[in-house]
Amino acid sequence: MTMSAQPDQLWKFSLQCYRQPGVEALCLTLQEQWQADINLLLWLRWLETQFIAVDNTHIQMAEAHIAHWNREAVWPLRTLRTKMKQLYGVEDAAIEATRSAIKKAELQAERVVQIRLEQLARHWPARAQSQPVAAGHNLAVYANYLKLPEPVKQKMRILYAPNHS
Repeated sequence: MTMSAQPDQLWKFSLQCYRQPGVEALCLTLQEQWQADINLLLWLRWLETQFIAVDNTHIQMAEAHIAHWNREAVWPLRTLRTKMKQLYGVEDAAIEATRSAIKKAELQAERVVQIRLEQLARHWPARAQSQPVAAGHNLAVYANYLKLPEPVKQKMRILYAPNHS
């Protein structure tokens, strides 16, 4: 089986996965406490559904491929949005409208990250993609890459529950 030629499959997969019970909380914890990249995490899970296994080299290539955009677009928008909430709360409607617009821009910037990740995988040298990849294989590689403790690794299982594929 080869990757679908339809664009934006990763984004659609990510939106579906992120809406599943417990996934958003887990992703935010991994991001805030362990510096995990949520887009990379969801991409790795999506690659499993595309029969593509990764190793540390693939993760390093992906990080390098998205690093500049993350630094220049995603992270500044996220920082601004969260700082506004800390400084001004959520009671002022005008400030909330501004924060909402920033969040929308942040999500669009994250979508660009996912487009870049999807394109990266599509341009990797052709290799046999007919072998199923065990659910959680790529996530385990990433968990080891991040040096996550075992209890955190166990919590990541929620990302490869059957209803997340």
